[in-house]
Amino acid sequence: MMENFVFLAKDAPELARPGQFAEHFFLFDPPASLIRTRQFAELTARDIVVRHGECSLLARAFRDEAVPQDPYGEPASVMPERIRAGLVAASKPKRGRRV
Repeated sequence: MMENFVFLAKDAPELARPGQFAEHFFLFDPPASLIRTRQFAELTARDIVVRHGECSLLARAFRDEAVPQDPYGEPASVMPERIRAGLVAASKPKRGRRV
């Protein structure tokens, strides 16, 4: 087994374990390796945001804090209506010449 993630064990063990599992399962179980690689990437992104982006909007979202809504944006209740309208429009057959 390769040891590419051992250096993380001291400072970030929550990152080291998924990385080590991804590396371990690479040859024996590729789907499991992909899952662990994705977990590693998500945890790494979260760690970077928390360590270096304390004031950023993304950091607040990762901590499940409320983020300010755009005052010019539409309310969330409008979106399902727009989706339904788009689906209805897309399902109607188009009239015209056949090629």
